[in-house]
Amino acid sequence: AWEACTDAERATQFLLEERIAEEQLHIDELEKMTSERQASVTNERITLKQVV
Repeated sequence: AWEACTDAERATQFLLEERIAEEQLHIDELEKMTSERQASVTNERITLKQVV
């Protein structure tokens, strides 16, 4: 979509930039949540018990 915009379509480019920035924020938040979860999983100790 970005490459299809010409100089005459600055408003469309502006809207696309805004949308891309919003999506990047969502990506950053998801990456932060994922890294926090991975860190907590690494710190958890799992003990398996054998049932006889």
